[in-house]
Amino acid sequence: MTNIIDVGNNIISLDMKISSGSSITDGQNLTRNRVCAIQMPSAWTTADLTFQASNDGATYVDVYDIYGTEVVVSADKDRYIVIDPKIFANIKYIKLRSGTSGTPVTQSAERIIKLMTRVV
Repeated sequence: MTNIIDVGNNIISLDMKISSGSSITDGQNLTRNRVCAIQMPSAWTTADLTFQASNDGATYVDVYDIYGTEVVVSADKDRYIVIDPKIFANIKYIKLRSGTSGTPVTQSAERIIKLMTRVV
């Protein structure tokens, strides 16, 4: 189950877990929420973040921009990464991936990434 914490100013923190030996989180419903930041854990096997999206919460596909480039966030341990909310404004369900679609990076232990969202 996702840990949801109201941190004030209409910001909600959603815990997104990558299990040990995996590279992707479970899906998270973003209805009425817009991603505005990502807080990385203090332990992280080096990898950027990429994303999968779904309209129904069942079928996920990789997220690309209008130029055909996979959406990649430069990630590292102990980072608070500010995200332009427009990037994910039309995503109803989201998954976070360690690495890219072509080269996922397995995390060596459970990792909790905090997805910061603004209630709309």
